[in-house]
Amino acid sequence: MRGSRCTSATTARYTRRHNDSNILCLGYKPLGAYLCLDIVKAWVNSEFEGGRHAISVNLIRSGEEHQFKGADILSSLGESGNVRALRGHIERVYIANDHAGFEAKGRVTGILRERKIDVVDLGTESTEIVRYPYYAARAAQKVKESPGCGAVLICGTGIGMSIAANKFKGVRAALCTGESGARYAREHLDSNILCIGGKIIGQFELEDTVNTWLDTRFRENLGPVLAALNEIEDCNLQETGWKPANNI
Repeated sequence: MRGSRCTSATTARYTRRHNDSNILCLGYKPLGAYLCLDIVKAWVNSEFEGGRHAISVNLIRSGEEHQFKGADILSSLGESGNVRALRGHIERVYIANDHAGFEAKGRVTGILRERKIDVVDLGTESTEIVRYPYYAARAAQKVKESPGCGAVLICGTGIGMSIAANKFKGVRAALCTGESGARYAREHLDSNILCIGGKIIGQFELEDTVNTWLDTRFRENLGPVLAALNEIEDCNLQETGWKPANNI
């Protein structure tokens, strides 16, 4: 499954063409009926381009062989395990990107350093074409190994990074395009990875999104929501050290 959160017809077209998305996720309340309809039309009428994009999609599929248990979600929900929470102040952020997110990474890194947050750059270091699942996997593993730390992942739309990162148990990667989404992702879902579309977000929106995600705390009275997410992970995903063999 490759579920894509889309906020415009443009992102809907690109996630079908580049990520071979087979699930469309919409926020009806922030988008409204007419925009949702435009997004659905664009998504339905677009086709996967294959070619070099198939390399990235196939990397994600190979990871699923390691991560997916194949259990029946409706019959296997049980007592949840340990939730990897990110509820306090974020002191360290791992940042990773593909070629399309390289420019935006520089702006995000500047924001983090101004806030005196420790930044660990996991690559890539140029606009030369690379494969986003490789970098999403690197960051996801770091977040899993480092309680209290978060990550920012950047590709062209943010969708590919969010698809790849959410294949990992314990990761809650949220694709955010503005302040309200970033606040909800942290406040309601305790997101520990922020995904950004470097090609579709403006400088001011990027700053608001990153700062809001960093400043917002999880609402403890919503703990049952997080427990439910953990239950889903427990019956579908297993711990894995998988990462793509290469990034090209």
